[in-house]
Amino acid sequence: MPLKKSGTKTTTDGAEEKNTTVCVPSTMSGYLGDLSPDQEKALEQFKDKMKDYLTKPEHNDRYCLRWLRARSFNVNKATEMLTKHFAWRKEFGIDTILDDYKPHAVLDAYLPKGTLYGPDKDGRPVELQKIGAIDTRGMLQCATAAEVLRSHVRDANGRPLY
Repeated sequence: MPLKKSGTKTTTDGAEEKNTTVCVPSTMSGYLGDLSPDQEKALEQFKDKMKDYLTKPEHNDRYCLRWLRARSFNVNKATEMLTKHFAWRKEFGIDTILDDYKPHAVLDAYLPKGTLYGPDKDGRPVELQKIGAIDTRGMLQCATAAEVLRSHVRDANGRPLY
């Protein structure tokens, strides 16, 4: 947050302090209900550029703002980032992974499943993973690192959030 110099500041006891530094936010937070006019304009531009990708009900303004905040409301960078995300989902088969992928038996038996702890302060799911007891070397003798990742992605996409 940028700092702004102020000439004087009155304290609670009525005395004046000279040349104090006060934090003044220069932009809005970037969350729904707290957007600057430039951020609102960026959101509309982003939704227009990505309309062919944003087809599901969960692809709402809140979803779009996550990508825009990640790239400081730079529409071109956020568009590139989301496009790469959708390409990765397609390459990895995320949308059909529950039907198309059966993990290696060792992974199914010994790879710990995450426990959903609950939402964070912004409502996003928090998942706890107990990974300390995993025999990583033994597991990687039975399955590749790519299979471990794919199994984890499958597990994360296969359970309801709440």
